[in-house]
Amino acid sequence: MSKKIYKKVIDKVNKMTEKEIKESILAANPQLEKDINLVKLTDTHLSVINAALETYYRLKAGQIDMALDIAYNYKIKREQSEAISTIIRSFALPELATSNLGSSYGFNSPQIGDAKIAYEIRKTFEEVLAVKRNDGYYGSTVDFDGPLKITEEPLPEVINFVNYIDHKFTDKQSDIINDYYHLKDFEKMWQYVDSITSKLPKGEKKEIVPSFNGVTLRIYKPRKIKNLT
Repeated sequence: MSKKIYKKVIDKVNKMTEKEIKESILAANPQLEKDINLVKLTDTHLSVINAALETYYRLKAGQIDMALDIAYNYKIKREQSEAISTIIRSFALPELATSNLGSSYGFNSPQIGDAKIAYEIRKTFEEVLAVKRNDGYYGSTVDFDGPLKITEEPLPEVINFVNYIDHKFTDKQSDIINDYYHLKDFEKMWQYVDSITSKLPKGEKKEIVPSFNGVTLRIYKPRKIKNLT
C-alpha cells in the first residue's frame, strides 16, 4: 500500500464513529450478525447476572453448598448446607453422591453441559466489572483474568469496554516514530519509544498505532504504576 493510500484510509477510519466502524465490519462480515442481540446493561445488572450465572454453574458442577452461599448470602448454616447438598447430589448427581462433598466437576467437564457457557459469560462480565472498579487498570486477582474459551459459542462482548489505554505522542515524536516505522527499523523505533515512555503504566503488551494524525502507543491490560512495586 502506498503512503498516500495508507494516509487516506487512516484518515477515513479516524473520522468514523464507533457505530460506523461496527456497521462497516458487519457489512463486510454478515455472518457475524446472526443471532447477535445488543443489550444495554448497567454495572448493577452485570453484578446480579453474574451472581445468577455463578449459582447456576456451581449447581451443575456439584458445588451445591457454594451455590447456596451465593444465592442466600451465607445465611444457611454449614451443617444445613451439607444436608441439602447431600440430598441434591443423591438425586441430580448420583455419580458424585458417593464421593466426599468437596468433589465436583471442573469448568470444562462435559457433565456440566451449558454451565460451561455460563462460566464463560460470568468470567467476561467479571473482568469488565473488576477493571471498571479499578479505574480502567488491571490487577493481580483472578477477577481480572477474563474468560477461558471452552465452548463453540462466541464469547459475549461488552461493546464500550476496552482492555487497553492509549497514549498519544506529540507531533514531533510522531514524526520520528513514523519515519522508523516506514523504514521498517522497528528495533530503533521501540528503543526510541521506550526512552520517552518510561513513566507510563506497564501492561501485558504494547503496540504502536501509526497515523499521520499522531502516533498512539496502546498499552494492553495496563497496571497502575503504584501496583508494580
